[in-house]
Parts: sequence; C-alpha cells; structure tokens
Amino acid sequence: MASNIALLFIMAIGPVFAAAPTHVATTNFAERLFRVGSEIFGKLEWKVPLVIRGYNVWKELNTFETLSVGASTSHLADGYIILSQSQLHLSCCWWMLKVIGAKGYGLESNDPDALFELRMSFLEDPRFESLRRYLDGRLGWRQPLAGGGDAPLNAARNLLKAVVMRAQAVCTTPQTCVDGNAYAKFNDDVARGVVLDDAGAMHTADALHIWGWGCRPCVLAGDPTQPQPMFVKTHERYRNGQCMNMFSKYGKLSVLKRVERVGWPCFEV
Repeated sequence: MASNIALLFIMAIGPVFAAAPTHVATTNFAERLFRVGSEIFGKLEWKVPLVIRGYNVWKELNTFETLSVGASTSHLADGYIILSQSQLHLSCCWWMLKVIGAKGYGLESNDPDALFELRMSFLEDPRFESLRRYLDGRLGWRQPLAGGGDAPLNAARNLLKAVVMRAQAVCTTPQTCVDGNAYAKFNDDVARGVVLDDAGAMHTADALHIWGWGCRPCVLAGDPTQPQPMFVKTHERYRNGQCMNMFSKYGKLSVLKRVERVGWPCFEV
C-alpha cells in the first residue's frame, strides 16, 4: 500500500523521499515501488521510474570504483566496504554504471530520459574528464588531473549527486540520510512528499528527521501492533543512581502509535 501511495505522489506532486527503519524494509519498499511503477508506467507508455535505493555513499563509491572498470570485487581485502550483489540493484552505483556504459550495465530504451541526458553530460562535460580518463586506464582513482583538476573519485561523487538529484524516488534508512550528503540534499531541495514505511517500528525522532521542516505531505504506513522500536539503555543507571536515558519510555513508542494516540485520523486498509 505504501508503495502505491508513493507512486501516486510521484504522478501527482513530484519526487518523493521514502524511508523505513531497517535495511530489509527499505529494500523491499524500493523494489515494490520500482516493480509496480514500471508496470503502470509501461501501460502509460512512459519510461520506468528512476527509483534509487540509497546506501552509504562511500560504500556506493567503493563499489563503483571497481565495477566501473570491469573488475571483480572478489579480490578485495576483508574490511573494504562495498555493496553485496544483492544490494546492487537500484543502488546509486547501479544507475551510475548504466550512465557511464560500464560492461553489462548499458542504458536500455525504457530507462529514464534523465539518465540519457546525464550520459551526454558525462561524455562531454569537463567536470567528468578525470573519470573518463580513469575508465580508460590513464588516471588513478585518487590521482588529480594535471593542472589542479578533480580526481576521478571527486568526479564520481559529482556523478552520484547528479543521479540522485534526478530521481523520482529515493529510499534510504533514516541513518543513511545524513546532513550534507546527496540523499539529504534531495530530501531538502527536490522531494515534494515523504513516505515512511513500516512506521510501526520507527522512532519518532527518525520520522521527524526525514519529514523535516515545512508541511510536505507525509504518509505513515505500518502496523501499530507490531513490536515497538528497539531502544538501548532503557534501565541502565550511572553509579549515582541517575538514569542514563530519562526519556527511554518516550523513545520506545513508535511514530505510528504516537499519531494514533494523539487522535489523528488513521485509516485501516
């Protein structure tokens, strides 16, 4: 249901930001939104929706560094943070690989028009010169261009931001949407609505972090009877007997349960 509402938001008011309290719930939401959106957009003879399942930005860039030149991630040392194969679909890295035309990841005819426009920019824009040289094997990942130009790493970061800012829906956990990164920028400047899935297990603070300032439409979907949010240091006390967290009971109440208790209209479907 939440993915259907997000799709209606996209069609009626524009781009949306979606979040769920866990990685599994966020991924499931993004996959449903992309699948249902592709089916409906296909019947309308539209391109597939640009839905991004955003992960840690450095994890995305590390994976892009390797896959963009056709290398395998299997040789990387333990502790090198990359996306797993199951996480790749709909990630920023996945869309970036399609934009640059990496082996096995070229753009398809039904991909969003915005990516084709970005593809032309990637091929011609001087901002991406260092990244083009990296793909040709003429420059190292962190090696700046002669004359003080950006390193391929910085150009890739700009490409990631460009992909995100063109999205119709960005889906992350609240912890991944950090002030200053591309996801937060999209949420602040582009998203016209907010969808919070599995809100019965989401902290109120996380929900407000995503909803942000202003009065954007916000849909909360979930089951208010499911287990409430996990909260650490509920009963712990300092040596002097004072509670470590005096607001733990407040934090254990989900945002969906709180909305229900204050009397806001809630609809069961």
